[in-house]
Amino acid sequence: MNQQSQAPVQQGQPAVSKGLLITFIIVILIGAAFATWYFLMGPGKKVATSTTTATTTPAATTTTTTTPSTTTTTTTPTATADWQTYTNDTYGFSFKYPKDYSVTEDQKSGTVIINYPTGGLSRGMTIWTKSSNINDEYNKLKTSTGYTVTTDKTIGGVVWKSLSYDPKNDTKAGDAGKENIYFVEKNGKLYQIVANIGEPLENITAVQADKNVDQILSTFTFTK
Repeated sequence: MNQQSQAPVQQGQPAVSKGLLITFIIVILIGAAFATWYFLMGPGKKVATSTTTATTTPAATTTTTTTPSTTTTTTTPTATADWQTYTNDTYGFSFKYPKDYSVTEDQKSGTVIINYPTGGLSRGMTIWTKSSNINDEYNKLKTSTGYTVTTDKTIGGVVWKSLSYDPKNDTKAGDAGKENIYFVEKNGKLYQIVANIGEPLENITAVQADKNVDQILSTFTFTK
């Protein structure tokens, strides 16, 4: 009997192969998802490293320029710069007085008079040098009519006792004017200054006349 050869019957692919393929794809997807998570959000994420470059700015240098200062002293002429100077070597004192005033002296009596320019009225400043006791002279005048005790005054670096006289309070004053009287003991002698005040002089107001008196006293000094 002739046997005819029969073509082998082709059988279908096993279902296992298809399942493996699906599993393989799923594994790949899971792996891809894991890798994505790992590198983008997980421990494998690259942390950007910032590099800070410290730049040191040199400290500002302050340069101080010192300019030599020049002090200019301006000397203002004093009011007594052009006054006359009187010196009494016998009794040891000196003072300055205005050019339009005059000085007379009596060495025997120890009297020096600075005559004010009054146009005839007897007004001035008298400086006596006596051998009297200061308390006797001072106490005698301070209890006399018209005299008042006033604040002590420093003249020539020495403190003098002070009185004032106002003729308005003295019925026997006559034509006497106001006076300031000063007393001091020095070198065994009594010095007494009597200065007329409060009246205008020739071309000089009463205010300026009194200012002149103060300036004369400010220049008074003992020379021994």
